[in-house]
Amino acid sequence: MATMTHVAVLASGNPRYRILSRTDIASAQKINHIQAVTCFSSFSDAKSGLPKGWREWVHAEGDTYCTHDERRIVTANDPRDPLVLELLIKAHDLFRKSLTRERFSQSELYLSITSSENNGIVIGYYFADHSTCQLFWVNDVPLTSLGMASVGSLGEIKSRLTPEYWTHIEYFPMHLTVRAEAEDELVGILRHGCVGKFEDDNMTSPGSTFPFSDEECQKYLRIFEGFRAQDRPSTASKADGYRNAVIARIWNAVARARHINAYGLARPRLDRLQGVTEFTHGQMQPSKTLKIAEVLSFSLALEIFTRLSEMWNGRVVYQRHWHVFFRDMRADWMRIAGTSAMVWLGSIAMLASGATSIAFLVSTALAGSSTLVSLALCHKHREDILATGPDISKYIMSVENYYHGLRPLSIIFVLPHALTAYAAMSFGIALTSLAVQRSGSLPEAIGFIIAILSAAILPAYAVLVYFDPSLAVTGYIDKIPNPFKWYFQNSRGRGVNTREGEGVSEAKID
Repeated sequence: MATMTHVAVLASGNPRYRILSRTDIASAQKINHIQAVTCFSSFSDAKSGLPKGWREWVHAEGDTYCTHDERRIVTANDPRDPLVLELLIKAHDLFRKSLTRERFSQSELYLSITSSENNGIVIGYYFADHSTCQLFWVNDVPLTSLGMASVGSLGEIKSRLTPEYWTHIEYFPMHLTVRAEAEDELVGILRHGCVGKFEDDNMTSPGSTFPFSDEECQKYLRIFEGFRAQDRPSTASKADGYRNAVIARIWNAVARARHINAYGLARPRLDRLQGVTEFTHGQMQPSKTLKIAEVLSFSLALEIFTRLSEMWNGRVVYQRHWHVFFRDMRADWMRIAGTSAMVWLGSIAMLASGATSIAFLVSTALAGSSTLVSLALCHKHREDILATGPDISKYIMSVENYYHGLRPLSIIFVLPHALTAYAAMSFGIALTSLAVQRSGSLPEAIGFIIAILSAAILPAYAVLVYFDPSLAVTGYIDKIPNPFKWYFQNSRGRGVNTREGEGVSEAKID
């Protein structure tokens, strides 16, 4: 037999999502007919040769794993293979000697067998202790071998390993019953998470470090109410397995958020905005180029920079806040694209009519650039690209400047706004100049300008709003003087509020 090595692993290192799908693997055995009276009560019954004492379970997601009740083994390897079975039993007997009977009865042993030509047979393992909700090993384990940095206290180790325990339960939930105390505590945590959170923003607690919004907490609580309407079985069942998977997934998110924010440790992060002033000032390194760009953007870049710094404070991603931010930005970019397109069309129309003002050429170039940049930003920051916490973290780290942090990014985000503003000013200057040239007096020039705006630009804007309500200027409808107000309010028979009905996607911290 090849050399055999035992290696401590983490539950999050499970390769279950990285292995090839069975549909991608050609089966060596083919069945060409169905025998008479062939019926199976489960997928396990459809397979033969499972050794005595072993049971096979089907995860809620469709993956299979095996357990041995007496030996308290959990594995994704198939014990029908004689070599795999021998290795599993040997590894169990070796590790079992290092534990007391009480500790062994409260835990289960996860084993994963892999082999390679260079390393021989490698058996990854850990024990999952159900009484403490934590993983442990029977030998000393360097933190670096687990991909973990050095810590300052044992409490930090518990903080790091608790999410790993719930990852284990999430991956192998069908054969056991989660302790009622763990479920009760999770329900209490979710109820507490509802306090002080209203709609998309935590109005009484804007810096809350809790990973879920009020809406999400209430949704999860309704799920638990449905579970509790059923009697909890005394032994593991399929329904209980689904319940365990739900509990473990939510507990995992809560435990990871607590670890990131040093919950229960010295100097915890009690508020998401804690230290944001220092973080913001650290990015304000002297730069004439950035300063000029911020001034030319009418200080809009500073507003975006402040919001970005608050969300990226501590380099912790709260997914729900970023989703709302990018949703707002995409709506702004689309509104700007529509506005700049109208300015571009107006400039093109004036040039086609024979106007030769350089200001019209400048307006055409700026408006066209603004439209293209707006559409490019919308495409770059699509919801499917920035869907998860890791996606957002990876993107922000890739664009964060070493000296100036997120200031360059904030300038890029408001570039369409600035280009459209300058395009509109150029168009206005050119139009005013043309009106003065073609009119004998100032009143005639003003009437000429109003006629062009009323006959072309405002109706075009009303058409755009009809097809895309997000292009409406929220909050400014009531300030528009009659008769132009009609174009906005009657584009669909009502005023448009782009903020209405905004929700928050599931919050995960990574």
